[in-house]
Amino acid sequence: SSYFFAKVCIFCRCRRGNPPVVGMTGMASQCLQLHALRTLLTGGSSSSRRRSKVAGSVLQQNGSGRSSLPHIDGWQTRESGDDLREAARFFRDECEATVRMMCVGSESSSVLQADAACTLVERLLVGICDHLPEVRTQFEVKVSHLDLNKPPPVAEQEVVVLEVRFHTEKVLAGEIATRSRVTLSVQLKEQLRFALALPRCDTSEVQPLLLLADGLDLPVLPDCAQALKLMRAELGAGMSPITAYEWWEQHRHARFPLRRSKFHRLVESLFEQKAIQMVGKAVRADTLWGYIHTSPIKVQAFLFRIDRRLKAGVSVSVRLRPAESEREEADRKQVKAIIQKMMKQQRSKAEKFAPSGINVGAMLTGVEAGQPGACPRVLAKLFTAAKWKGYGKGNSWHKFDQTWNCTDRKDLIGRVLEENGRLIWRLQDGEVNTGDDFVQAEESNGHLDLIQSPERSWNLVYVPMFLLLLAVATAWNNGSVLRWLER
Repeated sequence: SSYFFAKVCIFCRCRRGNPPVVGMTGMASQCLQLHALRTLLTGGSSSSRRRSKVAGSVLQQNGSGRSSLPHIDGWQTRESGDDLREAARFFRDECEATVRMMCVGSESSSVLQADAACTLVERLLVGICDHLPEVRTQFEVKVSHLDLNKPPPVAEQEVVVLEVRFHTEKVLAGEIATRSRVTLSVQLKEQLRFALALPRCDTSEVQPLLLLADGLDLPVLPDCAQALKLMRAELGAGMSPITAYEWWEQHRHARFPLRRSKFHRLVESLFEQKAIQMVGKAVRADTLWGYIHTSPIKVQAFLFRIDRRLKAGVSVSVRLRPAESEREEADRKQVKAIIQKMMKQQRSKAEKFAPSGINVGAMLTGVEAGQPGACPRVLAKLFTAAKWKGYGKGNSWHKFDQTWNCTDRKDLIGRVLEENGRLIWRLQDGEVNTGDDFVQAEESNGHLDLIQSPERSWNLVYVPMFLLLLAVATAWNNGSVLRWLER
């Protein structure tokens, strides 16, 4: 039945104007011949004619143009262009078509995994469009020619690939909102690549869906790395969670002023909460210990697992690229041990006070700790470009943080009225985390370039509340309330 369903899918793809998966006989061969004849008679479909205009693309290999017909290397270009929104949409269409074709009998679960993977890609690409429209881009979506008559390969096989080239000499860097309490930033290289690996499905269990990534990094905040470096140098063998916390309390204002230090503001945003102030010194010390030992996340692949313990039904894990040194490998092991301890002891509390941070930790070590990985909805929100931002008000340090208002709009009882992303994209002259010092990047014109947080909408709530209280007070003074109570 699986083989017959694949044949039907191939026939339907030909009816829609898409070439079939090659390497098959019978109906598939006839469909390929019909598609080739249609291309010769009509000059190709509208999408193939659009692709022909992009000849000479920097993404084309060996200087040859792309067409809608199969190539010797086993790949064909389905779509290409310069609109990243279209790139995300085309990539999603091909990924969903592939998992539906390969995972007969478990389509619903497989499509759920594919949706989580494609949403992550979409949020990153659309964010670049929204925040950096001046950056020219070019993309290409390629699909592998599968032979369903052959057994699936043992090694990971790429089946749908999205390649994006950013035409800029600067570095694309994304700052995560301070109140997300994540000691990382996001950085994209000049060429970004996502590849869906061949889905592995059977009737008994849906296997993890693998999304390979190249050109995506999450470097540590420079001042966070600097704090760890100074602590190690000055505390030496006596460095522990308590001594590190005491060192931080002593030197944080002098060496990491709130006006300049993103890391200091991030830590302060957590420690200033009343619930955190009520816990003991040891808990705050453990929290700071985990923050300063953050290591960069060098993404090699994301894994999407069906996990009914999460409301989303899917959890996300990350596979890192191999460490480049023994020190980096040792740091990774130390970070994993710290996160796993926190996951087992404090995950439920952290979901309330730092949901983004704890889900990044779950993405790294959740599966190894016997817990779910990260929630894909939380990660997608973390990688979504902010629709509004703004400095905090008043005389507190909040006025130094331009991401302070990167929060959701909520009503008086805490229900979310409108969600806001947590990422602010900008162009930088150099890579993140290359220097020992960190100075908060300023806007090009010295002001906020994005839409301000819609705080004026609160006036629509405060004014009726004030009028209601005024009416109650007036009625109380007139005695009407007392007469009503005496009835």
